[in-house]
Amino acid sequence: MASKYVIKLSNIISFFENDNNTIKKGENAFECSHVHQMQYDATLHTIRGDVQASMKNKNYKCEVKLSKNGGINEAKCSCPKGIKCHHIAALLLFGHYNLSVTDTICSWNAPKVKTDEVKTAEDWYPIKKYSALDAQLSEEELCALTTKLTVYGNTVGFTWLLQKGNSETDDELQNLLKT
Repeated sequence: MASKYVIKLSNIISFFENDNNTIKKGENAFECSHVHQMQYDATLHTIRGDVQASMKNKNYKCEVKLSKNGGINEAKCSCPKGIKCHHIAALLLFGHYNLSVTDTICSWNAPKVKTDEVKTAEDWYPIKKYSALDAQLSEEELCALTTKLTVYGNTVGFTWLLQKGNSETDDELQNLLKT
């Protein structure tokens, strides 16, 4: 069964070589929310964080390098002790409870490559030419259609366009028939 933790408690205890006092102080700092920031880089197996000093209004920078199986290879802190201090213990405990093996960079969230190409609205939404007819009507077919539509009077859709003698409507009709 795979572990759901990136950092196991057993690895933290073995890293501090059973120094219970440092682990207890780290646990206290963790419980008092002294870990202000943590970053996990899954590709480099590195945890970085800011941990507040115990009695000062100051943060120490900690960095922990993990092995691929979750062990702790090395750790350093900007505090005077520098190595195996309670700030590192607090960061490791914070990482234990807040990191999961699924905390990796998602490839589907990678930003898309931007191009300098500018597209117009016509490029994005081209005008589709539409015609209700499969072919152009000849003059005879147009006259036959007009005759059939006059049976219904001027109540049918575009019969006003088919009236003779109006050059403006003839042009509009031809434009409609072309599209």
